[in-house]
Amino acid sequence: MHGEVINKRLENGIQIYTKSTHSVTDEQIEYWVKNWFCEQEKDKYSAFRSSEDRRLYAVAHGLTRFVLSRCASIAPQNWRFRFNEYGKPEIANALSDHLYFNLSHTKGLAVCALSRHQVCGVDVELAAKLDDLEQVAQEVYSPQELDSLFSLKGSERLHRFYWLWTHKEAFIKACGIGMSLPLKTFSIEGEKNNCRMVFHPGFPGDHEQRFDASRWGFYWSLLDKRYQLTVSSPSWEICQQSGVHSLDSLDFSQSSN
Repeated sequence: MHGEVINKRLENGIQIYTKSTHSVTDEQIEYWVKNWFCEQEKDKYSAFRSSEDRRLYAVAHGLTRFVLSRCASIAPQNWRFRFNEYGKPEIANALSDHLYFNLSHTKGLAVCALSRHQVCGVDVELAAKLDDLEQVAQEVYSPQELDSLFSLKGSERLHRFYWLWTHKEAFIKACGIGMSLPLKTFSIEGEKNNCRMVFHPGFPGDHEQRFDASRWGFYWSLLDKRYQLTVSSPSWEICQQSGVHSLDSLDFSQSSN
């Protein structure tokens, strides 16, 4: 995959790149960790106790470095990152051409969202059955969202749960303020890619001035019939031109810019 392909796509909107963990060999992961990762990434990778968690972390960060290097003249190992006060990663390189990115992963799949227009947030979830769905929903969803959720049953309720979850998670990740934003003070209404955000009493006033709910955008996709993915951005127009691209068939274990 050539850099001009990604850059052309980025002219239109947010682009999301995916990589499944089964598409990567142990040798590829070893190469990324040894040759691409910074010391902080190496430490985090080594700190995971399970091999599955280490693998998922490596695929997510290897994917991110690879696609970023297809957008700017910076080799995968030379990307530098900083973190805001809430822990959101940002590009620290001076010559990064105003790139914005966000990454997410769930069991078996890593994703990286890229944008040249606006900050973005992405969340992906394996829509597995939850025994404590009702309890979790009560803790994070607004009364309006709970009404829409509990009006459904069975697989439709499970689908709605993850649809709401990925939208709310993508929004707070795009904002860059993490869980400091009370999740029950805003709602996502609608379905599929026809939705809107509504602020409720209790939504922090300073945040309400920063974020225009009427302009905020989302793009949702169902991957492989089992993964729900949502990307979010302050621009509705940019989100509507998003696209999802699998890199499973691409071997970039030893790619360099």
